[in-house]
Amino acid sequence: VPLTRYSGHPVPLQRVQGVVDVPATRFLRPYSPARRSLEGLRGRRIRAEMTAAARQGLMYHLWWHPHNFGDHLDENLAMLDHVVATFLELQDEYGFRSLTMAQAAEQLAAD
Repeated sequence: VPLTRYSGHPVPLQRVQGVVDVPATRFLRPYSPARRSLEGLRGRRIRAEMTAAARQGLMYHLWWHPHNFGDHLDENLAMLDHVVATFLELQDEYGFRSLTMAQAAEQLAAD
């Protein structure tokens, strides 16, 4: 059951004094023991969203804060490993790219 809509589609950009808003697709929340049973679903959902974006040539902005990964480090790094492995597969298969925020803003502004 999707609780939030997938937003890996082009979105209108807002510019304020030369700053470009790069909209997020999903926040990679830190692991929570209370949601342990949902970890597989979370990983599959991120993989599916990344795959859909790669197939359609869209941007997928997964944002997270490294400081949030301090608690339950092993579980958080396992999810990050899953994301990186997915990215590498999609890079090989579809040419999916990893961009800095500046590169993403430049690409979005050019589109």
